[in-house]
Amino acid sequence: MKYKTAAIMMFSNDLVELFTQLLDRITADHEQPHLHTATFIGSRGATIVSILQPVLASLRVILEAVIEARDTEFQDMSVLPALLRTHSLLSVVPMASVYHSQARDTTEDLVKCLLAFTKPNVDLAKNKVSKSLWTQMLSSLLSYVSSMPAVLLSSLGLFSQILPLPLPLPSPRDLTSEEETTISTSRKLWSAHLHPLRSHLSRVLSDVSAYSYPPLLQLLRKVCEQLSSLSPPIALIVVTSLVTSIQETEPGPAMARMMEFLVWCVTQPPIKTVLLDSIASDAGQRAALIGCLEHSLAGDSEIQAGAIRVIQTLCDPEISLSGENLDLSLSESLPDKETLQSLISCLLATSETKGLSSQSSLFSCLMAMTETKYMCDLIRWSLLTNSGKEKYMFLLLKRMAVEFSTTSSDFESFLTFVNHLHNPDLKDDNILTLVELGMAIGWLCPDESSHQTTERRRTHPLVVLSNRIKEIESENQDLSLTNTSVSFW
Repeated sequence: MKYKTAAIMMFSNDLVELFTQLLDRITADHEQPHLHTATFIGSRGATIVSILQPVLASLRVILEAVIEARDTEFQDMSVLPALLRTHSLLSVVPMASVYHSQARDTTEDLVKCLLAFTKPNVDLAKNKVSKSLWTQMLSSLLSYVSSMPAVLLSSLGLFSQILPLPLPLPSPRDLTSEEETTISTSRKLWSAHLHPLRSHLSRVLSDVSAYSYPPLLQLLRKVCEQLSSLSPPIALIVVTSLVTSIQETEPGPAMARMMEFLVWCVTQPPIKTVLLDSIASDAGQRAALIGCLEHSLAGDSEIQAGAIRVIQTLCDPEISLSGENLDLSLSESLPDKETLQSLISCLLATSETKGLSSQSSLFSCLMAMTETKYMCDLIRWSLLTNSGKEKYMFLLLKRMAVEFSTTSSDFESFLTFVNHLHNPDLKDDNILTLVELGMAIGWLCPDESSHQTTERRRTHPLVVLSNRIKEIESENQDLSLTNTSVSFW
């Protein structure tokens, strides 16, 4: 009791304000902490750490005592900027310094100072969450994260330190029901206080995902894993922030890195499950995702490959929260019918686009999707819809006939895909029958007369390809190409 009394007396005598001014003075002398790494090797660094350690330890005790006493009535946030800058300064103490362990202990006190702002018992029914001490502290931290590149790594690490650990929690024993309730309540409160900061959080995640520094990206993955395990709404914020940012970004290296991070996100079962549920129930979310993928497939080869991997991951039944329960896994790990049709149409429409440089990846994705009967039926339906000259495979063949080259692997990947659709050795186990394959490539059209069929086949892309192969063989005597004559069925 006497310690709490002493802490309240120190607060009454404006010691928090005095400590804040002291921290401001020290951090002002080291505005760019990364330039002062050498300082913490010598005696000046020892003096700074020796001052900071008791100051932050005292601040922790004072803040914990006062916030516990005043609860939601405590609204003084003036110490936060000084604490955040001090953390950036302590983060540059090198491991080779003899003061590194002392600086680490001091950082732990600083983290506890920030966590003290999460202690007020906010009544979510009566109090406005966006104005709570907890939310204001997180808002200050997120604003500081994006304030300047010099503090990005350290402040993002601080954000990770104060967030709860991702599920499942490591424990040497089974938790009691009371412990489970406490942990669940804590995570719900974190989610409730983070949700009003959706715009702040989205901006930080999208901005950092465009960086190429590996330690920073690894830390961002850790933060996203922690956030996505808090609750489905927060996990949805994580993935939709990237989808929106990619859609608004011009093709280039930054967009390629953002797409690579989106690929990682959808490989995480909690994030993938939330995204699939959202696009199944919200047409706007579905349109945003399809728009993002279409925008990416119009980019360079790296961006195209990333977009194709996103689609393949979304359609991978093995990435699921359901584990070994196959029936439940399929229902939770695959998109709904409308989304699947949109994704398949997106892939097939892209395959006929001039300049697509990830043709082999696209066909590999389609072949992987046919491993599941439900998706196989949808692909089959997509290939057989539309009229003869509007079919996806006809338009693809038309493009390949124009762009045919002996150095391109597109035609080989296309033949592999066709062989996957109809393999004569499999007989009755083919995805498409021979007649259906002919209809898919626009070679057969049941509504035409024999004269119309003959005229159309004369200029069919398969005939054009056959002629191109003959021309190239005649021009290059040392080149031997396999050319199968095209016959009229």
